[in-house]
Amino acid sequence: MSMSTKPFDKEAAHGWKAVMERIKKLRTEGETLETIGKRLGVSKAAVSRWLSENLGGEKNSFGDMVRYAKTLGISSSEMFGKETQKISQFNIQVAHGLTENIRLAGYSNKDISNVTGIAPERLDRITAGQDSSTPEELFIVCKSIDLNPAILLNKAAEQANIALNSDTQQTKKSA
Repeated sequence: MSMSTKPFDKEAAHGWKAVMERIKKLRTEGETLETIGKRLGVSKAAVSRWLSENLGGEKNSFGDMVRYAKTLGISSSEMFGKETQKISQFNIQVAHGLTENIRLAGYSNKDISNVTGIAPERLDRITAGQDSSTPEELFIVCKSIDLNPAILLNKAAEQANIALNSDTQQTKKSA
């Protein structure tokens, strides 16, 4: 009996590569095959096979790949090779504000991730200013630390404006 395999899908290959890189990173950080498998809804044997064959889940559906990526906190730009969008000064200030308020509330990103359901890797990228949060993510993080999102956004806008004004002044001086 021969197993049927799906033809190689070069468009999905980049996505699987991103998933595999994240799985390898988790392994180097000490996560077990079983833990990763549980997160992805697959067996530890499947994760082991993916790693040993360096395949990812090429026999899985595109939907599975997207679900794995979402679970692992992989952005669509990482998945599909789009150029990453430059994060605005405003979003960087939002990230700093979130980070500071999470710390002041006595929580870690892992704590907030557990409460909100946002993938830990995604939350780490948001609070590091590497990725913008969605409005929903911002709301549930703020709610989890009892912070009014409007206060955070207004403060970020003020700080971004200060940063933008100082950038504009330096540009004028160098001209």
